[in-house]
Amino acid sequence: MKRAALFLASFVLIAAVFAASFFFVNSRKGDLAAQPLVGQAPTHMIVVSPGAGAGEGAEETAADWSYYLDGFIADYKPDTVTRLKKRELGRYFARHSPISGEHATIFIKGPRSFYFEGQALEPTLYELCFRKLDDPAADAGYEGLILPFKYEMKPGAAF
Repeated sequence: MKRAALFLASFVLIAAVFAASFFFVNSRKGDLAAQPLVGQAPTHMIVVSPGAGAGEGAEETAADWSYYLDGFIADYKPDTVTRLKKRELGRYFARHSPISGEHATIFIKGPRSFYFEGQALEPTLYELCFRKLDDPAADAGYEGLILPFKYEMKPGAAF
């Protein structure tokens, strides 16, 4: 009798776990269906800087940053490039941004997103972020510089 009760309890537990996982997967189906596969998803690049454009500023660092950034955009052709001031991030993202400085670059492709802070004066950093969208291990040697960007879009916001 104990064996039968134990068997029945195990069966009920397994059925409950299966039902819960089925419900969870199906409840998120709409979200997942809206996200194309990473390889097919558009690539969005968001440049955060105090000026309206990457080319502003007379300082050598600003000029170098603008040169590398614009060269990367011309060579890699992300689907969208949005240039914002830090305070404008709230127009797109529902949650507080992890960006602490005035300069950052965010890369988003499907469910994957990464960012780095500061003005990248090394073209390799842009290239690694772009490749990391398809291959999460692409930042070997740059761990800690390229960080995951967790976000939630505001309703109606688009790039």
